[in-house]
Amino acid sequence: MEKEKPSLNKKMIVAGMYFCALLMTTVYVSLRVMEYTKFKEIDISSYKNKTKQAICNIENLTDSEYIIIDGYCYLKNWNYSKIKYKLILQDQKTEKCYEIPTMAVNRPDVMEKYSEIGFEKIGFSGRASKRAGKFGDNYYEILFAISKTGKNWYIVHSGQYMGTN
Repeated sequence: MEKEKPSLNKKMIVAGMYFCALLMTTVYVSLRVMEYTKFKEIDISSYKNKTKQAICNIENLTDSEYIIIDGYCYLKNWNYSKIKYKLILQDQKTEKCYEIPTMAVNRPDVMEKYSEIGFEKIGFSGRASKRAGKFGDNYYEILFAISKTGKNWYIVHSGQYMGTN
């Protein structure tokens, strides 16, 4: 008994499916790369300063071709159900602020240490390429912006700096 050979239509359908999968993967990767290569200038003048009410720690700070900042930050006596973060670099010469792409990260280790939080997603991870344009050889303070809803933002000064003074 001889095996049936796939018809030309079946071959075209399979080839089309592979092409679509490749195209979707390429688009996804391109969007992720764009997300981590953009700096956005941001106005923080309306953000309320909550530095004294915050507990923050930067655990990883890489200042090379890419800026990588990992750690955690939360406001004491704040009822957390969800959180939004922005990592901001404030130029110490011009006071201009630049937001870098940031995502919240689950941190059960921090929740164990500070049991009053009751919310695991208080960690953050921010990454951006220095080739994004606005970042130069300046001196920046790392700031955190925190919000529950994305509307009312609070600013926290980390007291940690990067770049050249």
